[in-house]
Amino acid sequence: MSSISVETKKMTELDQASVIGMDDLVLVHTANGMRVCTVRALFEGGSVSVPTATTTVAGIVKPDGTSILVKADGTISAKIPDPTVAKVGTLGVVKPDGRTVTIKADGTISAVQKDAAVATEAAAGIVKPDGSTITVEEDGTIKAKQAEVATTSKAGLVKPDGSTITVGADGKIAAKIATTTAAGIVKPDGTTLSVGADGLLTVVGGGGLSMEGNAGAHNSIYRGKYLGNTYTAAQQAAVAAGTFDDLFIGDYWTINGVNYRIAGFDYYLNNGDTACATHHMIVVPDTCLYTHVMNDSNTTEGGYYNSKMHTSGLDSAKTTAASAFGASHILSHREFLCNAVSNGRPSGASWYDCTVELMNEFMVYGHSVFLPGNDGTNVPYNYTVSKGQLPLFAHRHDLICNRATWWLRDIVTAADFADVNAGGYALYSLAASSAFGVRPAIPVS
Repeated sequence: MSSISVETKKMTELDQASVIGMDDLVLVHTANGMRVCTVRALFEGGSVSVPTATTTVAGIVKPDGTSILVKADGTISAKIPDPTVAKVGTLGVVKPDGRTVTIKADGTISAVQKDAAVATEAAAGIVKPDGSTITVEEDGTIKAKQAEVATTSKAGLVKPDGSTITVGADGKIAAKIATTTAAGIVKPDGTTLSVGADGLLTVVGGGGLSMEGNAGAHNSIYRGKYLGNTYTAAQQAAVAAGTFDDLFIGDYWTINGVNYRIAGFDYYLNNGDTACATHHMIVVPDTCLYTHVMNDSNTTEGGYYNSKMHTSGLDSAKTTAASAFGASHILSHREFLCNAVSNGRPSGASWYDCTVELMNEFMVYGHSVFLPGNDGTNVPYNYTVSKGQLPLFAHRHDLICNRATWWLRDIVTAADFADVNAGGYALYSLAASSAFGVRPAIPVS
């Protein structure tokens, strides 16, 4: 049957309703309540019962009076419960503020786009996570990434040790000041110790040390600082005065590709048949300047003084030294050199003016190794003013070996001079006609 288009009417009002069919259903008021019946049954005095509605069958329903109400005009409406205001972590109703969030005509809500300044340390504003240390989750929350522990080559988390570095209540870290019993930060006084722009700590004027012979203080300190590529006027003045300001053992110049390293101060001072009265330093190249034979044949006859090495083999080294430090700064001093050999033992010597010379075993090792000694009858001519180890080799034993074999001037046998082997050990078993390294001692004033 077709549906009707009339509202509930009393019998006296049916004539005002729209035309309906005899088999159409109508809702009528009776003494026993509302009833549904066909128009035909209404006129014939009968009625039709309609079943109660279920989720699968149409029928009549009865509002519960609590969540669904019937108004006076017969319309039904759902009762809206008192809402709970939403909080963080709790669902509930929200109310757009009308400024940053608005409601559209279709009932949807949207955030109002607003031009905002970029946030700074002092002003609020918009921020943009970098995607590495701070990320945005799918639900829109932001999350800081846990940093890894810092290394010398990577930024990260650090943990103060609590002894030399502490963390204050305000989160600031501070280094503790050093004491005689605890490590910590120190402050150079600016007079005896200074700090360069590169952070390098420098001893000024011997570090305030005061003792007889300032060379002694400087011979006692190994520093190893690069001094540049020129022997400067200030350095020359410090050497001439014997104060050796800002010059220490191991300090070096790099000139024409060669490292010239300070090996000692005033090594020859007051020595010689004529006393050396000029303040000076001994400079030794890190590497051999070149190779050369001691003699053309395997002999030590004539000693070191008459060897080919001494008479002409050192000429190139003397020229190189004069070019590096200035000819006027190459110190001439007196040395007692072997000039005769008998049965492989030094048998004669004399005083000579010397400049650039090969070192001997004493200068390198601090003692003799293969140099022939006194047997109680024959006393060899081992007289020398070069009788002590150079401070450079006392402080840095590793600098004796430069991974090349180089000559020393000591007579060992009738055919052999002493040398320092490339492996770092003392040696002599190389014939005098072999070409090995020239690594001389250069006295610079």
